[in-house]
Order: sequence, then C-alpha cells, then structure tokens
Amino acid sequence: MDTPFTDKDLDTWLKNELNVIFIGYHGCGKTERVKAAFERAGKKWKYFSCPTLDPWTDLIGIPTVKEENDKRYIDYIKPKDFALDQVECIFLDEFNRAKSKVKNACMELIQFKSINGVKFNNLKVIWVAINPEPKDEEQELRYDVEKLDPAIKDRFHLHIHVPYTLSEEYFTQKYGKRVQKGVFEWWGTLDEKTKLAVSPRRLDYAIDIYQKGIDVKFVLPFNSNHKSFITFMNGGTLSDIIKDLFDKKNQDDTEKFFKECKNILNVVNIVIDNYDYLSYFSSFIPKENLAAKINDSNNVLEFIIRNHTEYADVILNASKQDPKFKEKIGALDLVRIKNVFDFSKLTFSRRVDYENKIVRPMTVHLTNNGANIFKNPSINDNTVDIVKELIAHDYDKDKILESFDPKGIFNYLQYVIENGSALKLPYGHVLLIARIGRLCIETGKNPHDIIINSGDRFKMHILKNILYFL
Repeated sequence: MDTPFTDKDLDTWLKNELNVIFIGYHGCGKTERVKAAFERAGKKWKYFSCPTLDPWTDLIGIPTVKEENDKRYIDYIKPKDFALDQVECIFLDEFNRAKSKVKNACMELIQFKSINGVKFNNLKVIWVAINPEPKDEEQELRYDVEKLDPAIKDRFHLHIHVPYTLSEEYFTQKYGKRVQKGVFEWWGTLDEKTKLAVSPRRLDYAIDIYQKGIDVKFVLPFNSNHKSFITFMNGGTLSDIIKDLFDKKNQDDTEKFFKECKNILNVVNIVIDNYDYLSYFSSFIPKENLAAKINDSNNVLEFIIRNHTEYADVILNASKQDPKFKEKIGALDLVRIKNVFDFSKLTFSRRVDYENKIVRPMTVHLTNNGANIFKNPSINDNTVDIVKELIAHDYDKDKILESFDPKGIFNYLQYVIENGSALKLPYGHVLLIARIGRLCIETGKNPHDIIINSGDRFKMHILKNILYFL
C-alpha cells in the first residue's frame, strides 16, 4: 500500500529523529527526496550505496599499527567526517542488496548509533531505501534483491511505501508546464510493465537528453514508443496535439500521428466532443472505434447518419443491438440528415433491410411526434374523407388549403403505420412529415399555423406529397 508523503512530513520525521525505511521501485525519487530533506535541514550527512559499502572501511576506518608506551596495537584511520564526529544523518541506499556483514553492522548502527562499540556521538537518524520484494520470477531477476529480515525492518520507526508516480512539481520546475503536461500524459498511456522500465528517473533522463538533441531511442525502451514520446514532448497534452493537428490540417502529419498512436481510444474521446474535429479526423479513425461510440455521442450518431452510405453496416448493427437506437435517430434534425432515407445506392437486399430496420421505425417515431403534439391519437375520419374527396375531384388550391387539417393528417398517418402500411410512404412523404413535426416541436406551434404561414407553393407541395397515397 503506497504511503503518499510531503516534504513537510520528511522535515517532521527528521526533526523528531525518527529512523525511516523507504520502500519503492527504482527511479521513483526516494534518494533525491531524502537528500533534499537533509539539505533543507542543514544537516551534515553521508550517502552510501549498500552493494559497495564496507562498514569497516567506510565507517570505522582503515586499520593501522600504532605504538604507545612501547606497546604496539591496531587502530583505525577514520574517514574525515567520522573522525571529526560531524555526521548527523546517514542514508543507506539499496539496503536489501547489501551483504550480510553490512546488514549486521547496520543493525547495531541503527539501534545504538555505534559499530563494534565505536560510538557516533552526533548521529541523529539512519534512513534507508529498499526495493519492494519481488512479486514474480521476472522481478526477482530484474532487482536482484533479498528479502529483508523482519528483525532489521523492526528497527525503523517508520515504514514508508513510496508511490511509483511522477512529481508534477519537480518536472514543472525543471522543464515547464507544457512539457510536464505532455510527458505526464504520455507516461499515463504506458502499461504497468513498461512504466517500470520507464521510471520517473529514466523519464527525466529522456527529456534532458532529447532537449540536448540526442535521439531518445537510446534512452527509452523500444516498447515505450519513443516516437509518441517526442510528439507529446513537442505538442503538450493529447488535447493540445489534436487541436494543433486540426488547426494546421496537414494530412501527412495527421496520418503519421494516427499511425503511431497507441492510445486511439483516448483520441476518439477527445475528437467526438467536437463535431468539426470529428468531420476532419473521421477518415483517420477506424470505423469500429467510431461505431463503439454511436450510443454515447450525438455527434457520432449524427455524423454516421449524414454519411450513412459509408456507415450502413454500422447503422444496421446498432439498430439490432440497441432498441432505443431508432428513437435516437428520430430525435435528430431530419432536415439536416435527410440522406438517411436516400438508399438508392444500396443493393436491393440491403435496401429492404435498411427500410425495415431504419425507415419504418423512423417514420413511426416522427408521425407519433406529430400526433402527440395534440395529445389526441384518435383518427379524424371526417378530415380524411374531406381530403380524399378534394383530391379525387381536383378542387382548386384555395379550397384545398381551406379544408386542410394537419391534425387529422398526422393522426391518419399514425393509423396507417400502426396497421402495417408504412412502407407505402415514399421518401418525400416522410421527409415532409418529419419537417413539419420538427418545426412543431421546435417552435411550439401547431402544424396548421406552420403550414398556413408558409408560401402557397410549399403548402401545395405538402398536400401533393403527404396526401398522395390516401
């Protein structure tokens, strides 16, 4: 379990002279944060890497022969800092890679501030860093660490599990906000195994080396997609990159980005929120990725319907999988997406399927909208008879318009559809019904007012198309 901690926590532990063991993966910032804490406190400190530490040579000193009162004995030439007894803090890095004699010496050092009885009078704290115990054989080979004796761990007051995360403050201060945001987002796209290979320290190396003009393929592991790293370095976050590509509209750059992109789902989520983005980037996004969003985004739904011939299979599959898909289509502005009914380019079998799955349900939905405006689904037989008689006798324009009752027409259409005659409706009929129904919903006016306030040509066009099949 990670133990998030602040610089203030480190300062408090140091002030209260607590021994601390830091547990975390390589490159997560353990060493740098400890060193920074010692410096902030103005302490005299020593750093040791345990795999190469010799407790006698590095701490006690080199043996030498001395003579006093005609007697010879062995004494030690101590390292300068220890000879002057100035050391206040010791940091032992990679402690679980230390040899047994080092661990044994450190046990005494931690508990008694001495080694083999030699006291370190000014020593306040011992802080150590270790890697986590291996979870599998692969990690065991990678870290080459030994399980730490519980008795040794128990010598420490605090056991801190360092989170394997990036420091926003550190990267921002060193490289600026744009680079920080970009590389953080890139790092977030990596899988857990690759993140272990691209530690925060290695990421720091990569940024620094790239800014010096050296190819980062020599720094980052192959499976981390170093080309994508460069894109994020230069472009910032994924949203910044998408906006930049859209503004420039360079087909080659856009194609290159999508070809190298390993986080296409994140790209799609950004693109579909902006219809203009969607229109430009759609040709670079696999159809299956757009299809997956058809039930979640009205932008995607409208775009696919506008381009229904290209996305016919997507529409048909969606209508089979989602019963509410037909309602979602009907809720869109049919004047803008009228091509949904234009299936002349489809084969005969596809056209039949398209009519049954899309056109009929759409027509039901739209005519119901028209009829429900008046909260009266009943059929106005009187109006139907009048209209039939008018058409049969080819009455003059004024007489037809005077007798026209849109309420009855909507109700009659609803009746026809519910009784299985929807496929008798040609494209023009449905489009006009949709247009009138949509205007009613948007304006709050009834169909009669909308039609009467239209030009005569439009009125007659409505009558000829909608009433033709009665």
